[in-house]
Amino acid sequence: MTNNLLIGLAGPAGCGKDSAATFLQQSFGFEVLSFSEAWLRLREVDVAYVSSRCGVVVDFVSFDSEAVWFRQRGGVVVHVSRDSVGGCSRVGFAAGDVRLANNGDLNEFYKKIDDMALAMIVEAA
Repeated sequence: MTNNLLIGLAGPAGCGKDSAATFLQQSFGFEVLSFSEAWLRLREVDVAYVSSRCGVVVDFVSFDSEAVWFRQRGGVVVHVSRDSVGGCSRVGFAAGDVRLANNGDLNEFYKKIDDMALAMIVEAA
């Protein structure tokens, strides 16, 4: 259903990355991985891993080097933010990245994630 999407979530602690990953898992069947798990499974010799899944979401892309590595493998980095959370992401925004603001209630956030994922699915089709 998800056309083998690869999504990485970046943003400060408390902004909603875990909630977004869980929503993608429950609503679209994505597999949730940490960056280290993704690195092991998505290395050059094993990029077929993503195509054997309906979608993969990495719940925390922490550094620019991780984001670059992730994008080189066809992943989309989603920058999650929340005004009430201090701090900022250590990952810079690049062409093809997506911004996702989490400033309302949980239902509003889930609706934004749903709209984002559906748009990505349509674009990938």
